[in-house]
Amino acid sequence: MDNVENIISMEEYSVTYKPGIYFLGDPCYVIQGTELWDKACEDTGEFRAFNEFAIAPTMYGDGVYYDKYSGKEFGVDSASLGIVNLKYYHENENVAYPLEQLGAVIEVNEYVKFTYDPDEYSFSFEIDGAAVFIPTKDEDDEDEIDNSDNEE
Repeated sequence: MDNVENIISMEEYSVTYKPGIYFLGDPCYVIQGTELWDKACEDTGEFRAFNEFAIAPTMYGDGVYYDKYSGKEFGVDSASLGIVNLKYYHENENVAYPLEQLGAVIEVNEYVKFTYDPDEYSFSFEIDGAAVFIPTKDEDDEDEIDNSDNEE
């Protein structure tokens, strides 16, 4: 990673950022049409963390997902959710709603930790001790069972 000025720590599916103002939601609403968005789209389908933002795929692509604790809606139009430092905000004429209606704009005083669970396609944000949890895999989904050993 070339520039880690915003990052406090990084693990396999988790990144912790320094204080600042961040957008939690679909990063396309904040950085689409920029070189950062091009970087986000290079390796789709997996967790990626950069100095400016982190991004990961949702289970079912586009739609509306909900914070399990507050019920807040998070719109998705790029099949992904993540976190973006708003100092990299790029106004996008295709975004018809204020960012606060599409996700959450938060002021971070100490830290924000973004964790992605690739098995459950869930997104966790720990913000100065508070929490946001956005599951994108339907709770009714059953894991596929490999019955190939039982076939005759």
